[in-house]
Amino acid sequence: MALACDIRLAVPHAKFFYPVAKLGFLPQPSDPDRLSTLVGPARTKLILLGGERLTVEEALSFGLIERICEPEALLPAARSLCAAALQGDPSNLRAIKSMIH
Repeated sequence: MALACDIRLAVPHAKFFYPVAKLGFLPQPSDPDRLSTLVGPARTKLILLGGERLTVEEALSFGLIERICEPEALLPAARSLCAAALQGDPSNLRAIKSMIH
């Protein structure tokens, strides 16, 4: 689910993994590309093929998440980011997003 988000926040004890290879399944078709865009091809292989579990610090250093927030600060941080985005014109926000992807 994190791969479908534009901005990812996590709490200090979060873990990130994608165990499809260990379970004998294929990933969702869009996930390898999304993950590779975020963390690069070598790290994507580590996560998808190796089934590596990442600590929150590794996820931050890899670029999988943008911020680590204490549990009590997580919702206020997310609301703050949303409030800033909602102040702008939605068509401008869509245009900015299209320039980034």
